[in-house]
Parts: sequence; structure tokens; C-alpha cells
Amino acid sequence: MKKDAVCGRCGVPRDFSNNQTWGDNGTITQAGNERFRVVILDVDLVSGIFSGIQEMLGIPIDHITTEAKRKGTVEYILQLFSGFKLSLLRAFAHRQAYERLTIVGAQFGYGHFEVRDVKRKEYAVAYGRNIYYMPFMVGDLQATFNVVEGLSAQVGLEEKDGGYLFNVHPGEEDFELASRIQRSFIPSRPGDVRFELCEACGAPLVLEGLAWDLHEGILTDTARGQRLCVIDPEQVDSVLRELETELGEDISRAIIDVARRHTVATFELDESSREDAYISRFLSLRGLGNLVRYDCGTHYLQAVIDNASPPLLVTGMLQGICDLIKGGSSECVFTRSRDGSLQLDINAA
Repeated sequence: MKKDAVCGRCGVPRDFSNNQTWGDNGTITQAGNERFRVVILDVDLVSGIFSGIQEMLGIPIDHITTEAKRKGTVEYILQLFSGFKLSLLRAFAHRQAYERLTIVGAQFGYGHFEVRDVKRKEYAVAYGRNIYYMPFMVGDLQATFNVVEGLSAQVGLEEKDGGYLFNVHPGEEDFELASRIQRSFIPSRPGDVRFELCEACGAPLVLEGLAWDLHEGILTDTARGQRLCVIDPEQVDSVLRELETELGEDISRAIIDVARRHTVATFELDESSREDAYISRFLSLRGLGNLVRYDCGTHYLQAVIDNASPPLLVTGMLQGICDLIKGGSSECVFTRSRDGSLQLDINAA
């Protein structure tokens, strides 16, 4: 790793801070592309949501989560290597295109990856360990092959040396599933969130609380001891919308409950973290939305979050925080508006 790869003041990888923009409205977007948001989520929450749903349904849903991740990652790569830059990479820096994406993956907490072998239009072989969430990782690799080779892709897995060997090769695309997993874009509402910025690299100084191990591809919230990942919330939300459409409100409640229980299990609320300023900073730092209203009484918590995404996970997080504050369980009524505003009315049970 180059000495200047990480900011000496705040510890944030310079490439990461250069390519993400923290807005004043509770969002994090790809620099120069407000249509592409990212959020910072606990890895255990991401895996817990989908494994919990799969267990409840008794049927696999990995193919749905993989397809959602593939579509979102294709969009991200095409923005990162747009136009002439992508043509140059395909023509003259074919292997380097894959290697560049292993660097981005390490910054996003996806794990350690090495490109082992590449043959144009035929295959790509990579070794990985510390995989953040396997169905999403498969989608990432398919997307990379889609963009670099211009072909549909399949991924084979082989356990090796404490990790996995990924064999990516041409394959048939499930067009019916791809057509169902639809991404959506809701323009973000304005806000007035302010962060103190690092004088050296311009990243929010509160990111000092995160630690990057770029060799192992692990991102950690040092205060809570939780492993994190940086993902497109639409990749999560498009899966949840598909499940809601097929299964109705029960699945929505199940998703919220997983996020609620995860929050109760992992948060430690001292007096400062019970206040709206702490909760607002937590949400906006992670790109989850802008807390514009917060009213916490003896037996209730009411909140409005603009630009909340993914809304069901944000709902569960706030309900979990309410349970911690009140010292017991709660019931939650939530309303999602078409402009991305989330209204919560949480009452102690």
C-alpha cells in the first residue's frame, strides 16, 4: 500500500473520500453522480436480514439478492469507468480493470481479493477471504465480468487456503428475474446536516471512528466492534420490494424486526446517545437519511427521516433505539411517502 493511500490525519483512505460525497441531507453519493447512493451498514445486519427471511420462508432467496447486487454494481462500475476511460481499460489494461475493482472492494469492506488469472472473453479467476456476504460477492463478480468482458456471467466457488477461489465465466442470464428486480431513483430532499471536515482530505472527521484494514478488506466501527460494509441501499431495497410484492406486509414486519433486534443487541446507549443529535449524526454519517423531527417522551418516540434508505432497515433501527431507551419492547407504525420521507410512531408495549 502506498504511504499516502490513507489520510495521515483521520485514517480514511484518500481514494474512498475522493470518490464519495457526504451531502447535507443525510445521503452519501458517488462523487459526481447523485443518482448513486451508498450506505454504511453492519455486515451482520445485512446477512441477518436475508438469512432470517430465507429461514422464515423455507426457500432460497440468494438468487434474488445476487441479481440485485449485480445490477447495482454494474451501474457503479459504469460510472467509475465511464466512456473513453472504460474503452481504454478494456483495450489496454484488461487485468488492471479487475485489480482496480479489488481495491475498491477492500475500501468498501468486502474482503481481501487477488486476481489470479484472466483470459479475455473466457474467464477470470480470483481468490478471496473475509467475504462480507457471499450472495452479494457473487453479484459483484458477475457485474465486473459483465462490464469488462461485455458478457453475462456465472460464478463457480471452491474453498481454498482459508478462503475461496472464484471462477467467473460466461453464462446465461435470467432475464425474467432481472426484469423483476427493478432499481428506482427518488430525488433527495434538501437538508442542513453539517460535518466538521478533515483539513487534510476533506472527509467528515467523525469517520475517525472507523478503521480500514485495506489488506484484509475489513472496515470496522471501533466504538462498537462491528464489521461494516459500504453498499448501494437500492441493492438491498430492490430485494425487499420484490419480497414485499410477493409476500405482503408480513415480510415487511419481519425485516423491521431483524433490524430492531440487531440494534438492541449491538448498541450501547449512554446518556449522550439517547439524544436526537447523536441519532441524527449516526444516520447521516452512514448515509441512511436526515432526521428532521424527533420527539421522545416517556412511552413513545416519534420521528421523521428524510431520504431514509433502506426505509425498512431505518425503521427497525429507530425502533430498536426506542426499545433501548425505554427498556422494553415497542410497537411501530410507519409511513413511507413517495418523496423518500419516513414517518415513525413508536410506542412502548
